[in-house]
Amino acid sequence: MIPMKENTKMSELFSGDQFQLFLDAIAEIESNGVYNIKGGSGNHYDGKYQLGRDAKIDAGRLLGLDLAHNEEARETFRQDPELQERAMRALVMSNHKALINKQGDAYLNLPNEEKLAILGYAHNQGAGGASKWMRSGESESDGFGTKGSRYASAIRYDLGTAGPEDYASVAYHGTRNIAREIKNMSPDITKSFNTAYKNVSESASNMYDSAAEAASGLFGGVDHNATPEFDEIGPQRFAYHIARDNNMTLDELQSLNPEQEITYGSQGTQMPAGLKLRVGGFENLT
Repeated sequence: MIPMKENTKMSELFSGDQFQLFLDAIAEIESNGVYNIKGGSGNHYDGKYQLGRDAKIDAGRLLGLDLAHNEEARETFRQDPELQERAMRALVMSNHKALINKQGDAYLNLPNEEKLAILGYAHNQGAGGASKWMRSGESESDGFGTKGSRYASAIRYDLGTAGPEDYASVAYHGTRNIAREIKNMSPDITKSFNTAYKNVSESASNMYDSAAEAASGLFGGVDHNATPEFDEIGPQRFAYHIARDNNMTLDELQSLNPEQEITYGSQGTQMPAGLKLRVGGFENLT
């Protein structure tokens, strides 16, 4: 097997800063950036990015290495930060190629930031799961109950492209993590803290719901006397192009077209050419 050239990396496809932010966001969720750690469902995952057996097989195929997953090999992997970084980059490249095969232009035509968000989802649910998410917009969870969309939201947040639901997700999980850390620091925690922790969790959950609801009403009320303005889906012009060219988010475009399903995951790539979407005239910003 011919090893992957070290320069044939995601840095050739994305800017160095973008890709490093992507890696850091995943590492924070998986291990808080710790290399010598094992965990995940059944303690079957290793290292800074919590790679399991199948992920190592995919990474090893591109690197020309046999990344075994027995106890001795796992310990060696956890003690080798450089190998972990190489394996992670190879895994992302493998997922990137798989998404091109599965989604074609629907994936390739996305902005780089959104490609990285989808690759973050793939880290949790695999390229097949990410492809399904692009089609349906429905997020699935791993064995620990962590949704793949949590990774996408964290990456969008760090890249500066987050929408309301992404902000809500980051805030919600950040609050839970703080409460969990405090609880771990205090094994003999009292009932009063448990009550406070429950209140914090409920407040964060309510904040998430409120932000998600706000996302569907960013344009306020509807002025039915206004003349609507439209933009049209084309063969290579999807909903996210229309949103971008009219200076709005997909959530804002969705709010003007409630009869259409414009999912954030698919970017509207399944919509037929010729379909007209409202881009103005109905909103009442006052």
